[in-house]
Amino acid sequence: MSPHCFTLRAGECWMRYAQNGKKHGGSDEWRTPRRVYENLHREFTFTVDAAASEENALHSTYWTAETDALSQCWEGHTVFCNPPYSMCGEFLAKAAAADCCVMIVPARTQATYFLDHVFANPHCHEIRWCHRGMRFIPASGVTQTRQFNRAPLPVCVVVYRKESRTGEVRQTSICADTLLPLHVINAGSRRGRPTVYDWKTLDQIIRLWDNREVQTIAEMAVITGLPRSTLHRIIRRL
Repeated sequence: MSPHCFTLRAGECWMRYAQNGKKHGGSDEWRTPRRVYENLHREFTFTVDAAASEENALHSTYWTAETDALSQCWEGHTVFCNPPYSMCGEFLAKAAAADCCVMIVPARTQATYFLDHVFANPHCHEIRWCHRGMRFIPASGVTQTRQFNRAPLPVCVVVYRKESRTGEVRQTSICADTLLPLHVINAGSRRGRPTVYDWKTLDQIIRLWDNREVQTIAEMAVITGLPRSTLHRIIRRL
């Protein structure tokens, strides 16, 4: 296949995304997959979902377009936010107001707001780059050619804290379905390693389990060569 074909496919993906966007008559209300939210909530213990609707709220406390998260006080909160992608810059600018804020945003590294509010923001402690597209759940009235399509645009999880970081931004590559860390790009100021095994091994475990290619931990242990206790700890996240 020629490089020209790859260019066309990439362009088609971005065009599909653009046509689903609010500025092109689409919707901003794409829901975060439940498993993604629960794995983040287990790690951070959120107190509010900052960009929700009655239909797609993931936390019992949430702010809607009517209650306007940007006009709320974020201080004292641990915020989860999958912001409307037509307003990413505004929401990212607010993130440092929370005690802790975790956002799922498109990886628009070419955008000025991404440089300003992510790369150059001293309150941004982590960037977790998603391997593969995330399976966002469409809003009512939005149809997909295939159920559970992956997002055609790259996505990342950014973590903000009230305190300024003392070192570099920590960067990792994570599974878009489970958020398991696959590879450490830059350890930042945090000591230690989040992954004992290389990303290929972890990705193999995720694929085997999600695709139901194995029925038991014992079968997976034979295929991967890993201890059952280790596999139990990993699969608890899946």
